[in-house]
Amino acid sequence: MKMRFSLVVVFGLLSFSCSTPNDHSGLKDEISGTYVREYSFKVINQESGNEIGMRTIRDTIIVSPMDSEYKVTNIKWQLNHYDIQGWQNMKHSDNRPKPTFVGKLDLKSATIISKDGTELHWDSEKSVVFWSALDIYHRAID
Repeated sequence: MKMRFSLVVVFGLLSFSCSTPNDHSGLKDEISGTYVREYSFKVINQESGNEIGMRTIRDTIIVSPMDSEYKVTNIKWQLNHYDIQGWQNMKHSDNRPKPTFVGKLDLKSATIISKDGTELHWDSEKSVVFWSALDIYHRAID
Protein backbone atom coordinates (compact mmCIF):
# COMPACT_ATOMS: atom_id res chain seq x y z
CA MET A 1 0.00 0.00 0.00
CA LYS A 2 2.81 2.41 0.92
CA MET A 3 4.57 1.49 -2.33
CA ARG A 4 1.50 2.35 -4.44
CA PHE A 5 1.06 5.64 -2.63
CA SER A 6 4.75 6.45 -3.11
CA LEU A 7 4.55 5.67 -6.82
CA VAL A 8 1.48 7.90 -7.21
CA VAL A 9 3.27 10.75 -5.44
CA VAL A 10 6.45 10.26 -7.50
CA PHE A 11 4.54 10.20 -10.82
CA GLY A 12 2.52 13.22 -9.71
CA LEU A 13 5.66 15.19 -8.89
CA LEU A 14 7.30 14.15 -12.15
CA SER A 15 4.35 15.22 -14.25
CA PHE A 16 4.10 18.51 -12.36
CA SER A 17 7.81 19.26 -12.72
CA CYS A 18 7.83 18.39 -16.43
CA SER A 19 4.82 20.52 -17.34
CA THR A 20 5.38 23.83 -19.07
CA PRO A 21 5.10 26.95 -16.94
CA ASN A 22 2.04 29.12 -17.45
CA ASP A 23 3.99 32.38 -17.73
CA HIS A 24 3.67 32.65 -21.54
CA SER A 25 7.46 33.13 -21.75
CA GLY A 26 7.46 32.26 -25.47
CA LEU A 27 5.08 35.15 -26.08
CA LYS A 28 7.84 37.66 -25.36
CA ASP A 29 9.87 36.45 -28.34
CA GLU A 30 6.94 35.66 -30.62
CA ILE A 31 5.34 39.11 -30.49
CA SER A 32 8.47 40.86 -31.83
CA GLY A 33 8.52 41.34 -35.59
CA THR A 34 6.95 43.12 -38.54
CA TYR A 35 3.21 43.15 -39.23
CA VAL A 36 1.62 44.51 -42.40
CA ARG A 37 -1.69 45.28 -44.05
CA GLU A 38 -2.40 46.59 -47.52
CA TYR A 39 -5.67 47.92 -48.86
CA SER A 40 -6.92 49.80 -51.92
CA PHE A 41 -9.85 52.10 -52.54
CA LYS A 42 -11.33 54.38 -55.18
CA VAL A 43 -10.36 58.06 -55.06
CA ILE A 44 -13.21 60.44 -55.86
CA ASN A 45 -12.79 64.05 -57.00
CA GLN A 46 -14.47 66.10 -54.25
CA GLU A 47 -15.64 68.81 -56.65
CA SER A 48 -17.03 66.75 -59.53
CA GLY A 49 -17.79 63.46 -57.77
CA ASN A 50 -16.03 61.58 -60.58
CA GLU A 51 -13.70 58.70 -59.87
CA ILE A 52 -10.05 59.68 -60.35
CA GLY A 53 -8.52 56.24 -59.88
CA MET A 54 -7.32 53.82 -57.23
CA ARG A 55 -5.04 54.36 -54.22
CA THR A 56 -3.16 51.61 -52.36
CA ILE A 57 -1.99 51.98 -48.76
CA ARG A 58 0.80 49.86 -47.26
CA ASP A 59 0.63 50.06 -43.49
CA THR A 60 3.37 48.46 -41.37
CA ILE A 61 3.84 47.95 -37.63
CA ILE A 62 7.26 47.03 -36.25
CA VAL A 63 7.41 45.59 -32.71
CA SER A 64 10.94 45.70 -31.26
CA PRO A 65 12.05 44.48 -27.81
CA MET A 66 13.76 47.04 -25.55
CA ASP A 67 14.95 45.56 -22.22
CA SER A 68 11.66 44.89 -20.39
CA GLU A 69 9.51 46.93 -22.79
CA TYR A 70 8.61 47.05 -26.48
CA LYS A 71 8.88 49.83 -29.05
CA VAL A 72 5.95 49.96 -31.49
CA THR A 73 6.51 51.88 -34.74
CA ASN A 74 3.91 52.51 -37.46
CA ILE A 75 4.93 53.34 -41.07
CA LYS A 76 2.54 54.10 -43.96
CA TRP A 77 3.09 54.51 -47.69
CA GLN A 78 0.61 55.28 -50.46
CA LEU A 79 0.57 54.72 -54.20
CA ASN A 80 -1.83 56.57 -56.47
CA HIS A 81 -2.43 54.41 -59.54
CA TYR A 82 -3.43 57.50 -61.54
CA ASP A 83 -0.20 59.52 -61.27
CA ILE A 84 3.54 58.92 -61.73
CA GLN A 85 4.76 59.90 -58.25
CA GLY A 86 5.28 56.32 -57.08
CA TRP A 87 5.17 55.28 -53.44
CA GLN A 88 4.89 58.29 -51.11
CA ASN A 89 5.56 58.33 -47.35
CA MET A 90 2.37 59.32 -45.50
CA LYS A 91 4.00 60.89 -42.43
CA HIS A 92 2.50 64.31 -43.28
CA SER A 93 -0.87 63.21 -44.67
CA ASP A 94 -4.27 63.33 -42.97
CA ASN A 95 -4.11 59.53 -42.62
CA ARG A 96 -0.60 59.61 -41.15
CA PRO A 97 0.94 56.78 -39.10
CA LYS A 98 0.17 56.45 -35.42
CA PRO A 99 2.92 57.87 -33.17
CA THR A 100 5.70 55.53 -32.06
CA PHE A 101 5.30 54.41 -28.46
CA VAL A 102 7.06 52.28 -25.86
CA GLY A 103 5.00 50.00 -23.67
CA LYS A 104 5.02 47.00 -21.39
CA LEU A 105 3.67 43.60 -22.41
CA ASP A 106 0.72 42.34 -20.37
CA LEU A 107 1.19 38.58 -20.66
CA LYS A 108 -2.36 37.69 -19.64
CA SER A 109 -4.06 39.80 -22.30
CA ALA A 110 -1.18 39.64 -24.85
CA THR A 111 -1.31 43.44 -25.10
CA ILE A 112 1.45 46.04 -25.25
CA ILE A 113 0.28 49.02 -23.20
CA SER A 114 2.00 52.42 -23.12
CA LYS A 115 1.99 54.85 -20.20
CA ASP A 116 -0.61 57.02 -21.98
CA GLY A 117 -2.93 54.04 -22.47
CA THR A 118 -2.21 53.24 -26.14
CA GLU A 119 -2.71 49.50 -26.69
CA LEU A 120 -1.58 47.05 -29.34
CA HIS A 121 -3.25 43.65 -29.05
CA TRP A 122 -1.76 40.38 -30.30
CA ASP A 123 -3.51 37.18 -31.37
CA SER A 124 -0.93 34.38 -31.29
CA GLU A 125 -3.17 31.83 -33.01
CA LYS A 126 -3.67 34.02 -36.09
CA SER A 127 -0.25 35.78 -35.90
CA VAL A 128 -1.86 39.21 -36.11
CA VAL A 129 -1.71 42.44 -34.12
CA PHE A 130 -4.43 45.06 -34.05
CA TRP A 131 -5.18 48.56 -32.77
CA SER A 132 -8.90 48.00 -33.20
CA ALA A 133 -11.20 45.45 -34.81
CA LEU A 134 -10.75 47.24 -38.15
CA ASP A 135 -6.96 47.68 -38.08
CA ILE A 136 -5.65 44.11 -38.36
CA TYR A 137 -2.00 43.56 -39.34
CA HIS A 138 -0.67 40.14 -40.42
CA ARG A 139 2.81 38.97 -39.55
CA ALA A 140 5.29 39.50 -42.39
CA ILE A 141 7.26 36.46 -43.49
CA ASP A 142 10.73 36.66 -41.92
